[in-house]
Amino acid sequence: MNRILGLIYLSLTIVASSSFSQQTFWTHTNGPGTGLDVRAFATNSHGDLYAGTWTNCEVWKTSNNGDVWTLVSPSPLVSGGVVLGLAITPNDHIFASTFTRGVYRSTNDGQTWTAVNNGLTNFNVRASVVDDSGYVFVATEGGLFRTTDDGNTWANKLPILCSLVELDSSHAVVTTDGTTLYRSTNHGAEWQFTTITGTAGGLGQFIQTVPTSTSRFLLTFSGRPISVHHGVTSIFR
Repeated sequence: MNRILGLIYLSLTIVASSSFSQQTFWTHTNGPGTGLDVRAFATNSHGDLYAGTWTNCEVWKTSNNGDVWTLVSPSPLVSGGVVLGLAITPNDHIFASTFTRGVYRSTNDGQTWTAVNNGLTNFNVRASVVDDSGYVFVATEGGLFRTTDDGNTWANKLPILCSLVELDSSHAVVTTDGTTLYRSTNHGAEWQFTTITGTAGGLGQFIQTVPTSTSRFLLTFSGRPISVHHGVTSIFR
């Protein structure tokens, strides 16, 4: 667990020094859109990058490392929702996690979307990730749910208020409720946990990176992960 805590500390350090790092290593992409609040992104097997927005509940795509972005979802993807998570399976099926509206799946690069919420008992979905077996995990206010059949059914693998879900450096599934860090090395069957100390108000900042064939993209936002109502977001390349 010390390794995970070290990674969190490193992320905090990177975000705290972002003004220097951005000037030295990162440049803004041309979008997506204008003034959109981006909350998630993911890449497919072709290196295309998808970005999900709080603004208008949209999903955007770039195939040229952020030079041009195209809206691929209906605008909005779902009325009254916001996109907080994106995950793409090995067969390039896209899962969009929407707050208050559950999970939507696209099997054709975002051209059409279908709600896939069978077994999902809480539709306040905050984040999503795909593990090494191709299983999709979504973090909700009612637990961490997993699907092993491409979103057709969901099972609650950890009944807590989950504020995020990611894979750590060893590809274990990691989630948190803001004060405790949970880690599973067997696809959510069992969990180890560590209480986070010395972080006033929760786990502070969150940082996500996604590599493509030629660039590495960085998504940052400020505010407590347990609250989806705070955040200033940017995409850098």
